[in-house]
Amino acid sequence: MRMQMAMQFLQMGRLEEAAVLCRQILASDPKNLAAIRLLTQIYARQGNVERLIQTLRQMEALDSENPDIPIEIGLLLQDCGRLDEARDSYIRAITINPRSGNAYHRLAMVTTYSAYTDEVADMESLYSQKEVPDQQRRSLSFALGKVFNDLGEYDKAFEYFRVGNKIAYRESGYSIEAAEQTVAKIREAYDASFFRRHRGSGCADRTPIFVTGMPRSGTTLVEQILSSHPQVYGAGEIPVLGQAIKKCAPGKALQNPKEQSLLDDGTLLEISRTYLAGLRSLADGEEYVTDKSIANLYRIGLIYAMLPNATIIHCRRDPRDQGLSLFQKDMRSQPYGYDLECIGRNYRMCSSLIEHWRRFLHGKIHIIRYETLVAEPEDSIRRLLEHCELPYDESCLSFHKTRRVVQNASMAQVRKPIYKGSVGSWKNYAHHLTPLIAALGEDWR
Repeated sequence: MRMQMAMQFLQMGRLEEAAVLCRQILASDPKNLAAIRLLTQIYARQGNVERLIQTLRQMEALDSENPDIPIEIGLLLQDCGRLDEARDSYIRAITINPRSGNAYHRLAMVTTYSAYTDEVADMESLYSQKEVPDQQRRSLSFALGKVFNDLGEYDKAFEYFRVGNKIAYRESGYSIEAAEQTVAKIREAYDASFFRRHRGSGCADRTPIFVTGMPRSGTTLVEQILSSHPQVYGAGEIPVLGQAIKKCAPGKALQNPKEQSLLDDGTLLEISRTYLAGLRSLADGEEYVTDKSIANLYRIGLIYAMLPNATIIHCRRDPRDQGLSLFQKDMRSQPYGYDLECIGRNYRMCSSLIEHWRRFLHGKIHIIRYETLVAEPEDSIRRLLEHCELPYDESCLSFHKTRRVVQNASMAQVRKPIYKGSVGSWKNYAHHLTPLIAALGEDWR
Protein backbone atom coordinates (compact mmCIF):
# COMPACT_ATOMS: atom_id res chain seq x y z
CA MET A 1 0.00 0.00 0.00
CA ARG A 2 2.76 2.45 0.95
CA MET A 3 4.67 1.52 -2.20
CA GLN A 4 1.65 2.34 -4.40
CA MET A 5 1.19 5.66 -2.59
CA ALA A 6 4.88 6.50 -3.03
CA MET A 7 4.61 5.83 -6.78
CA GLN A 8 1.51 8.02 -7.00
CA PHE A 9 3.24 10.86 -5.13
CA LEU A 10 6.21 10.59 -7.52
CA GLN A 11 3.90 10.84 -10.55
CA MET A 12 2.23 13.90 -8.98
CA GLY A 13 5.58 15.59 -8.33
CA ARG A 14 5.17 15.37 -4.54
CA LEU A 15 8.73 14.15 -4.20
CA GLU A 16 9.42 14.60 -0.49
CA GLU A 17 6.23 12.79 0.49
CA ALA A 18 7.21 9.93 -1.84
CA ALA A 19 10.70 9.84 -0.29
CA VAL A 20 9.30 9.68 3.25
CA LEU A 21 7.17 6.66 2.33
CA CYS A 22 10.13 4.88 0.71
CA ARG A 23 12.29 5.47 3.78
CA GLN A 24 9.49 4.08 5.98
CA ILE A 25 9.40 0.93 3.84
CA LEU A 26 13.18 0.53 4.05
CA ALA A 27 13.20 1.05 7.82
CA SER A 28 11.25 -2.22 8.17
CA ASP A 29 12.63 -3.95 5.03
CA PRO A 30 16.20 -2.72 4.24
CA LYS A 31 16.51 -5.12 1.29
CA ASN A 32 13.41 -3.92 -0.56
CA LEU A 33 14.95 -3.27 -3.99
CA ALA A 34 11.74 -1.81 -5.41
CA ALA A 35 11.70 0.89 -2.72
CA ILE A 36 15.40 1.61 -3.24
CA ARG A 37 14.91 1.93 -7.01
CA LEU A 38 11.99 4.30 -6.47
CA LEU A 39 14.07 6.33 -4.04
CA THR A 40 16.81 6.73 -6.68
CA GLN A 41 14.21 8.16 -9.08
CA ILE A 42 13.07 10.62 -6.41
CA TYR A 43 16.60 11.81 -5.60
CA ALA A 44 17.37 12.12 -9.31
CA ARG A 45 14.30 14.33 -9.80
CA GLN A 46 15.34 16.42 -6.77
CA GLY A 47 18.92 16.75 -8.01
CA ASN A 48 20.11 15.35 -4.67
CA VAL A 49 23.28 13.77 -6.05
CA GLU A 50 24.94 12.70 -2.78
CA ARG A 51 21.86 10.87 -1.52
CA LEU A 52 21.37 9.38 -4.98
CA ILE A 53 24.92 7.96 -5.00
CA GLN A 54 24.45 6.67 -1.45
CA THR A 55 21.19 4.95 -2.41
CA LEU A 56 22.67 3.43 -5.58
CA ARG A 57 25.55 2.04 -3.54
CA GLN A 58 23.02 0.50 -1.19
CA MET A 59 21.36 -1.07 -4.22
CA GLU A 60 24.74 -2.23 -5.56
CA ALA A 61 25.40 -4.07 -2.31
CA LEU A 62 22.09 -5.91 -2.64
CA ASP A 63 22.39 -6.60 -6.40
CA SER A 64 26.13 -7.08 -6.72
CA GLU A 65 25.99 -9.01 -10.03
CA ASN A 66 24.25 -6.21 -11.94
CA PRO A 67 26.86 -4.23 -13.95
CA ASP A 68 24.38 -1.45 -14.77
CA ILE A 69 24.39 -0.17 -11.18
CA PRO A 70 28.13 0.69 -10.94
CA ILE A 71 27.82 2.30 -14.40
CA GLU A 72 25.02 4.55 -13.08
CA ILE A 73 27.10 5.37 -10.01
CA GLY A 74 30.08 6.15 -12.25
CA LEU A 75 28.01 8.53 -14.38
CA LEU A 76 26.88 10.44 -11.29
CA LEU A 77 30.41 10.65 -9.93
CA GLN A 78 31.59 11.80 -13.35
CA ASP A 79 28.96 14.55 -13.44
CA CYS A 80 30.28 15.77 -10.07
CA GLY A 81 33.88 15.82 -11.30
CA ARG A 82 34.93 12.87 -9.14
CA LEU A 83 36.68 11.17 -12.03
CA ASP A 84 38.96 8.76 -10.13
CA GLU A 85 35.96 7.39 -8.24
CA ALA A 86 34.00 7.16 -11.50
CA ARG A 87 36.84 5.18 -13.08
CA ASP A 88 36.83 2.74 -10.13
CA SER A 89 33.08 2.30 -10.56
CA TYR A 90 33.39 1.51 -14.29
CA ILE A 91 36.14 -1.00 -13.55
CA ARG A 92 33.78 -2.73 -11.08
CA ALA A 93 31.21 -2.97 -13.88
CA ILE A 94 33.80 -4.54 -16.22
CA THR A 95 34.79 -7.01 -13.49
CA ILE A 96 31.15 -8.11 -13.31
CA ASN A 97 30.74 -8.20 -17.11
CA PRO A 98 34.03 -8.20 -19.07
CA ARG A 99 32.03 -7.92 -22.32
CA SER A 100 30.34 -4.62 -21.44
CA GLY A 101 31.11 -2.23 -24.28
CA ASN A 102 29.18 0.48 -22.44
CA ALA A 103 31.43 0.18 -19.37
CA TYR A 104 34.58 0.33 -21.51
CA HIS A 105 33.22 3.40 -23.31
CA ARG A 106 32.52 5.17 -20.01
CA LEU A 107 35.93 4.15 -18.70
CA ALA A 108 37.70 5.60 -21.74
CA MET A 109 35.91 8.94 -21.30
CA VAL A 110 37.41 9.46 -17.82
CA THR A 111 40.90 8.17 -18.67
CA THR A 112 43.77 9.89 -20.46
CA TYR A 113 45.87 7.21 -22.16
CA SER A 114 49.62 7.67 -22.54
CA ALA A 115 50.50 4.05 -23.38
CA TYR A 116 48.99 0.91 -24.85
CA THR A 117 47.87 -0.90 -21.68
CA ASP A 118 46.31 -4.30 -20.93
CA GLU A 119 43.03 -2.42 -20.60
CA VAL A 120 43.29 -1.25 -24.22
CA ALA A 121 44.31 -4.73 -25.37
CA ASP A 122 41.17 -6.14 -23.71
CA MET A 123 39.02 -3.59 -25.57
CA GLU A 124 40.58 -4.44 -28.93
CA SER A 125 40.28 -8.17 -28.25
CA LEU A 126 36.56 -7.82 -27.51
CA TYR A 127 36.06 -5.54 -30.54
CA SER A 128 37.70 -8.10 -32.86
CA GLN A 129 35.21 -10.85 -32.00
CA LYS A 130 32.76 -11.37 -34.86
CA GLU A 131 29.78 -12.16 -32.65
CA VAL A 132 29.89 -8.80 -30.84
CA PRO A 133 26.44 -7.14 -31.30
CA ASP A 134 26.27 -3.75 -33.01
CA GLN A 135 25.44 -1.89 -29.77
CA GLN A 136 28.56 -3.29 -28.11
CA ARG A 137 30.69 -2.60 -31.19
CA ARG A 138 29.36 0.96 -31.31
CA SER A 139 30.41 1.61 -27.68
CA LEU A 140 33.79 -0.06 -28.16
CA SER A 141 34.39 1.96 -31.34
CA PHE A 142 33.98 5.28 -29.57
CA ALA A 143 36.06 4.01 -26.64
CA LEU A 144 38.94 2.88 -28.87
CA GLY A 145 38.72 6.05 -30.96
CA LYS A 146 39.23 8.03 -27.74
CA VAL A 147 42.18 5.78 -26.74
CA PHE A 148 44.08 6.18 -30.01
CA ASN A 149 43.30 9.89 -30.21
CA ASP A 150 44.99 10.20 -26.81
CA LEU A 151 47.93 8.19 -28.13
CA GLY A 152 48.27 10.37 -31.23
CA GLU A 153 47.47 7.52 -33.64
CA TYR A 154 44.93 9.59 -35.54
CA ASP A 155 44.33 7.38 -38.58
CA LYS A 156 43.62 4.40 -36.35
CA ALA A 157 41.43 6.54 -34.11
CA PHE A 158 39.43 7.82 -37.07
CA GLU A 159 38.72 4.30 -38.33
CA TYR A 160 37.22 3.39 -34.97
CA PHE A 161 35.20 6.62 -34.88
CA ARG A 162 34.03 5.95 -38.46
CA VAL A 163 32.68 2.50 -37.57
CA GLY A 164 30.95 3.70 -34.40
CA ASN A 165 29.32 6.63 -36.17
CA LYS A 166 28.20 4.47 -39.09
CA ILE A 167 26.35 2.12 -36.72
CA ALA A 168 24.88 5.01 -34.74
CA TYR A 169 23.73 6.96 -37.82
CA ARG A 170 22.06 3.89 -39.31
CA GLU A 171 20.13 3.34 -36.08
CA SER A 172 19.17 7.00 -35.57
CA GLY A 173 16.89 7.43 -38.58
CA TYR A 174 17.96 11.09 -38.68
CA SER A 175 17.05 13.31 -41.65
CA ILE A 176 19.02 16.53 -42.21
CA GLU A 177 16.44 17.52 -44.87
CA ALA A 178 13.65 17.44 -42.25
CA ALA A 179 15.74 19.59 -39.89
CA GLU A 180 16.43 22.13 -42.65
CA GLN A 181 12.71 22.32 -43.46
CA THR A 182 11.90 22.98 -39.79
CA VAL A 183 14.39 25.85 -39.58
CA ALA A 184 13.00 27.31 -42.81
CA LYS A 185 9.52 27.28 -41.21
CA ILE A 186 10.89 29.02 -38.10
CA ARG A 187 12.43 31.79 -40.18
CA GLU A 188 9.20 32.19 -42.12
CA ALA A 189 7.01 32.28 -38.98
CA TYR A 190 9.20 34.70 -37.03
CA ASP A 191 9.40 37.46 -39.61
CA ALA A 192 9.56 41.25 -39.33
CA SER A 193 5.82 41.49 -38.61
CA PHE A 194 6.22 39.18 -35.60
CA PHE A 195 8.87 41.40 -34.02
CA ARG A 196 6.84 44.58 -34.76
CA ARG A 197 3.77 42.98 -33.20
CA HIS A 198 5.57 42.08 -29.98
CA ARG A 199 7.67 45.20 -29.51
CA GLY A 200 7.05 46.35 -25.92
CA SER A 201 5.18 43.21 -24.88
CA GLY A 202 6.18 40.43 -22.50
CA CYS A 203 7.46 40.29 -18.93
CA ALA A 204 10.22 42.72 -17.91
CA ASP A 205 11.97 40.19 -15.64
CA ARG A 206 15.74 39.76 -16.21
CA THR A 207 16.26 36.49 -14.32
CA PRO A 208 17.19 34.21 -17.26
CA ILE A 209 20.53 34.19 -19.03
CA PHE A 210 20.15 32.03 -22.15
CA VAL A 211 23.37 30.39 -23.35
CA THR A 212 22.91 29.05 -26.87
CA GLY A 213 25.07 27.47 -29.56
CA MET A 214 25.66 24.15 -31.23
CA PRO A 215 26.96 21.31 -29.05
CA ARG A 216 30.75 21.41 -28.54
CA SER A 217 30.85 25.16 -29.27
CA GLY A 218 31.77 26.20 -25.71
CA THR A 219 28.30 26.60 -24.18
CA THR A 220 29.16 24.53 -21.10
CA LEU A 221 32.39 26.46 -20.57
CA VAL A 222 30.57 29.80 -20.83
CA GLU A 223 27.85 28.66 -18.45
CA GLN A 224 30.48 27.43 -15.97
CA ILE A 225 32.14 30.86 -16.09
CA LEU A 226 28.81 32.61 -15.49
CA SER A 227 27.74 30.21 -12.73
CA SER A 228 30.99 31.02 -10.89
CA HIS A 229 29.65 34.55 -10.37
CA PRO A 230 27.97 34.93 -6.94
CA GLN A 231 24.84 36.42 -8.53
CA VAL A 232 24.31 33.58 -11.03
CA TYR A 233 22.97 30.04 -10.65
CA GLY A 234 23.97 27.61 -13.42
CA ALA A 235 20.95 25.42 -14.17
CA GLY A 236 22.40 23.58 -17.19
CA GLU A 237 20.36 21.98 -19.96
CA ILE A 238 16.94 22.24 -18.36
CA PRO A 239 13.55 21.45 -19.94
CA VAL A 240 11.74 24.19 -18.00
CA LEU A 241 10.81 26.42 -20.95
CA GLY A 242 9.50 23.49 -23.01
CA GLN A 243 7.46 22.34 -20.01
CA ALA A 244 6.01 25.82 -19.53
CA ILE A 245 4.98 26.02 -23.20
CA LYS A 246 3.41 22.58 -23.02
CA LYS A 247 1.48 23.48 -19.86
CA CYS A 248 0.23 26.91 -20.95
CA ALA A 249 -0.18 26.30 -24.69
CA PRO A 250 -0.98 22.59 -25.08
CA GLY A 251 -1.38 21.00 -28.47
CA LYS A 252 0.90 21.77 -31.37
CA ALA A 253 2.49 24.96 -30.02
CA LEU A 254 5.59 23.15 -28.77
CA GLN A 255 6.42 21.68 -32.19
CA ASN A 256 4.70 23.91 -34.75
CA PRO A 257 6.64 27.16 -35.39
CA LYS A 258 3.71 28.93 -37.07
CA GLU A 259 1.23 28.16 -34.27
CA GLN A 260 3.83 29.10 -31.68
CA SER A 261 4.47 32.47 -33.35
CA LEU A 262 0.71 33.24 -33.24
CA LEU A 263 0.33 32.82 -29.48
CA ASP A 264 -1.36 35.90 -28.00
CA ASP A 265 0.24 38.21 -25.43
CA GLY A 266 -1.84 36.78 -22.58
CA THR A 267 -0.63 33.25 -23.27
CA LEU A 268 2.96 34.42 -23.68
CA LEU A 269 2.77 36.19 -20.32
CA GLU A 270 1.41 33.04 -18.70
CA ILE A 271 4.23 30.96 -20.21
CA SER A 272 6.84 33.46 -19.01
CA ARG A 273 5.49 33.47 -15.44
CA THR A 274 5.35 29.68 -15.34
CA TYR A 275 8.87 29.50 -16.73
CA LEU A 276 10.23 32.05 -14.25
CA ALA A 277 8.66 30.20 -11.32
CA GLY A 278 10.37 27.02 -12.51
CA LEU A 279 13.73 28.81 -12.83
CA ARG A 280 13.55 30.37 -9.38
CA SER A 281 12.71 27.03 -7.80
CA LEU A 282 16.11 25.77 -9.00
CA ALA A 283 18.21 28.66 -7.66
CA ASP A 284 19.44 29.17 -4.12
CA GLY A 285 18.78 32.88 -3.84
CA GLU A 286 20.87 33.96 -6.85
CA GLU A 287 19.45 36.85 -8.87
CA TYR A 288 20.10 35.28 -12.29
CA VAL A 289 19.73 31.72 -13.63
CA THR A 290 21.40 30.33 -16.75
CA ASP A 291 19.47 28.12 -19.16
CA LYS A 292 21.53 26.35 -21.83
CA SER A 293 18.91 24.07 -23.32
CA ILE A 294 20.00 23.32 -26.91
CA ALA A 295 16.40 23.91 -28.06
CA ASN A 296 16.57 27.59 -27.11
CA LEU A 297 18.48 28.45 -30.30
CA TYR A 298 15.22 27.71 -32.17
CA ARG A 299 13.08 29.70 -29.68
CA ILE A 300 14.87 33.05 -29.58
CA GLY A 301 11.95 34.81 -31.29
CA LEU A 302 9.53 33.39 -28.74
CA ILE A 303 11.94 34.23 -25.88
CA TYR A 304 12.06 37.86 -27.05
CA ALA A 305 8.25 38.10 -27.08
CA MET A 306 8.04 36.55 -23.59
CA LEU A 307 11.07 38.07 -21.87
CA PRO A 308 12.42 41.04 -23.85
CA ASN A 309 14.97 41.92 -21.13
CA ALA A 310 16.47 38.43 -20.84
CA THR A 311 20.15 38.10 -21.71
CA ILE A 312 21.10 35.94 -24.71
CA ILE A 313 24.60 34.59 -25.30
CA HIS A 314 25.54 32.69 -28.46
CA CYS A 315 28.71 30.58 -28.61
CA ARG A 316 30.64 29.99 -31.83
CA ARG A 317 33.62 27.80 -32.62
CA ASP A 318 35.59 26.85 -35.73
CA PRO A 319 33.18 24.28 -37.26
CA ARG A 320 36.04 21.98 -38.20
CA ASP A 321 37.07 21.62 -34.54
CA GLN A 322 33.47 21.60 -33.41
CA GLY A 323 32.43 19.04 -36.02
CA LEU A 324 35.34 16.74 -35.24
CA SER A 325 34.53 16.93 -31.54
CA LEU A 326 30.92 15.93 -32.27
CA PHE A 327 32.09 13.03 -34.44
CA GLN A 328 34.29 11.80 -31.59
CA LYS A 329 31.39 11.67 -29.10
CA ASP A 330 28.43 9.32 -29.09
CA MET A 331 25.86 12.09 -28.52
CA ARG A 332 22.53 10.35 -28.93
CA SER A 333 20.62 13.60 -28.48
CA GLN A 334 22.40 15.09 -31.53
CA PRO A 335 22.16 12.38 -34.22
CA TYR A 336 23.36 14.68 -37.02
CA GLY A 337 26.77 14.38 -35.33
CA TYR A 338 27.13 10.82 -36.64
CA ASP A 339 27.68 11.98 -40.24
CA LEU A 340 30.29 14.49 -41.37
CA GLU A 341 28.20 15.96 -44.18
CA CYS A 342 25.22 16.37 -41.84
CA ILE A 343 27.44 18.16 -39.33
CA GLY A 344 28.48 20.68 -41.99
CA ARG A 345 24.93 21.23 -43.21
CA ASN A 346 23.66 21.58 -39.64
CA TYR A 347 26.30 24.22 -38.93
CA ARG A 348 25.20 26.25 -41.98
CA MET A 349 21.55 25.84 -40.98
CA CYS A 350 22.11 27.02 -37.39
CA SER A 351 24.35 29.89 -38.52
CA SER A 352 21.61 31.12 -40.85
CA LEU A 353 19.11 30.97 -38.00
CA ILE A 354 21.23 32.96 -35.54
CA GLU A 355 21.82 35.59 -38.22
CA HIS A 356 18.05 35.72 -38.73
CA TRP A 357 17.54 36.45 -35.01
CA ARG A 358 20.35 39.02 -34.95
CA ARG A 359 18.81 40.87 -37.89
CA PHE A 360 15.76 41.71 -35.75
CA LEU A 361 17.32 41.83 -32.27
CA HIS A 362 19.95 44.50 -32.84
CA GLY A 363 22.75 44.15 -30.28
CA LYS A 364 20.63 41.86 -28.10
CA ILE A 365 22.62 38.68 -28.77
CA HIS A 366 26.20 38.60 -27.51
CA ILE A 367 28.48 36.43 -29.67
CA ILE A 368 31.38 34.79 -27.87
CA ARG A 369 33.95 32.91 -29.93
CA TYR A 370 35.62 29.92 -28.35
CA GLU A 371 39.01 30.69 -29.89
CA THR A 372 38.94 34.26 -28.55
CA LEU A 373 37.80 33.09 -25.12
CA VAL A 374 40.71 30.67 -24.70
CA ALA A 375 43.26 33.13 -26.17
CA GLU A 376 42.07 36.20 -24.20
CA PRO A 377 40.12 34.81 -21.23
CA GLU A 378 40.09 37.85 -18.95
CA ASP A 379 39.06 40.36 -21.65
CA SER A 380 36.46 37.93 -23.02
CA ILE A 381 34.99 37.31 -19.56
CA ARG A 382 34.86 41.03 -18.80
CA ARG A 383 32.92 41.65 -22.04
CA LEU A 384 30.62 38.73 -21.27
CA LEU A 385 29.81 40.01 -17.78
CA GLU A 386 29.35 43.54 -19.10
CA HIS A 387 26.74 42.26 -21.58
CA CYS A 388 24.98 40.48 -18.69
CA GLU A 389 25.17 43.76 -16.67
CA LEU A 390 27.11 41.93 -13.97
CA PRO A 391 30.10 43.37 -12.08
CA TYR A 392 33.42 41.69 -12.78
CA ASP A 393 34.28 38.95 -10.29
CA GLU A 394 37.63 37.13 -10.13
CA SER A 395 35.89 33.82 -9.43
CA CYS A 396 34.71 33.76 -13.05
CA LEU A 397 38.34 33.45 -14.18
CA SER A 398 38.77 30.53 -11.73
CA PHE A 399 35.60 28.80 -13.01
CA HIS A 400 37.24 25.34 -12.78
CA LYS A 401 37.09 25.58 -8.98
CA THR A 402 33.30 25.97 -8.96
CA ARG A 403 31.61 22.83 -7.66
CA ARG A 404 28.45 21.99 -9.57
CA VAL A 405 27.00 19.04 -11.44
CA VAL A 406 27.73 19.11 -15.19
CA GLN A 407 25.80 16.47 -17.10
CA ASN A 408 27.23 16.50 -20.59
CA ALA A 409 30.24 15.62 -22.70
CA SER A 410 32.09 18.80 -21.65
CA MET A 411 32.18 17.97 -17.94
CA ALA A 412 35.94 17.19 -17.95
CA GLN A 413 36.84 20.48 -19.67
CA VAL A 414 35.15 22.68 -17.06
CA ARG A 415 37.14 21.02 -14.25
CA LYS A 416 40.37 22.49 -15.70
CA PRO A 417 41.62 26.06 -16.25
CA ILE A 418 41.19 27.40 -19.78
CA TYR A 419 43.54 25.70 -22.21
CA LYS A 420 44.21 26.09 -25.94
CA GLY A 421 44.95 22.44 -26.74
CA SER A 422 41.71 21.76 -28.63
CA VAL A 423 42.06 24.75 -30.98
CA GLY A 424 43.09 23.47 -34.41
CA SER A 425 42.72 19.81 -33.45
CA TRP A 426 40.90 19.20 -36.75
CA LYS A 427 44.29 19.39 -38.52
CA ASN A 428 45.20 15.97 -37.09
CA TYR A 429 42.31 14.53 -39.13
CA ALA A 430 42.30 16.96 -42.07
CA HIS A 431 42.37 14.36 -44.85
CA HIS A 432 39.45 12.51 -43.24
CA LEU A 433 37.19 15.57 -42.93
CA THR A 434 36.54 16.29 -46.62
CA PRO A 435 32.74 15.67 -46.38
CA LEU A 436 32.47 18.12 -43.45
CA ILE A 437 34.58 20.84 -45.07
CA ALA A 438 32.76 20.49 -48.41
CA ALA A 439 29.36 20.78 -46.71
CA LEU A 440 30.45 23.96 -44.89
CA GLY A 441 31.08 25.69 -48.21
CA GLU A 442 33.22 28.79 -48.70
CA ASP A 443 31.38 31.39 -46.61
CA TRP A 444 31.22 29.77 -43.15
CA ARG A 445 33.86 32.14 -41.73
